[in-house]
Amino acid sequence: MTNSTKLTDVTIAFSGAVQSAYLVNQLAHTGTISEKGLETAICSILTVEPKNVIDVFGAPANVMLGVKQLSMMLSKTKKVNKDKQTKQFKQSMEISRYLLSMMHLEKKLRNDPPKLEHIRQRIERMHTQVNYFSPTHTAVLDNLADLYLETLGQYNLRIKVIGRQQILSRPEHMRTIRLLLFAGIRALVLWRQVGGNRLQFLFSRRKILAITQSLMEQYLD
Repeated sequence: MTNSTKLTDVTIAFSGAVQSAYLVNQLAHTGTISEKGLETAICSILTVEPKNVIDVFGAPANVMLGVKQLSMMLSKTKKVNKDKQTKQFKQSMEISRYLLSMMHLEKKLRNDPPKLEHIRQRIERMHTQVNYFSPTHTAVLDNLADLYLETLGQYNLRIKVIGRQQILSRPEHMRTIRLLLFAGIRALVLWRQVGGNRLQFLFSRRKILAITQSLMEQYLD
């Protein structure tokens, strides 16, 4: 694998986490997200033995929302960053906070092999149910949300989601938020597996930005 290919895999994997964080933000404020976005998130959780990075997300196009958001985050100008009253800035800050929280949970999970193995085994047992129904069937969603609560939800780090109270008070929305966070952490596990680390955003920022722009040119409608 060349350095360029590795960094592309790293970028795509991290974009999956960014996409999950973005969808959490969108759902918390509007009460809706795309069916395709949810399906991509669920399928990524259920993919435990991918052949490559794209296998986790199904197709490059399925993670372009995250690629676009990552590109925007990396290319922000100082003028935009200083304007703390803009909606774009507030959204970016919330997404970044969700990302940091998911990164902390991923680290806890990485250092907890028994819990990681428990998640893997539970997901493998769920494949029969998924094949019988569909990845987005209510029974599958409920089981995955329960798995999040009994594993990642047990760590002493709770992710505070900001949004409209009438949205966050609905059980089905909170279930979806847990699933999106689960998918984000799964993407970060993948990110680590393909060689991702925080220093890359310091020393390879321009290269990662160029990769996001190239990916958008190829796959974004």
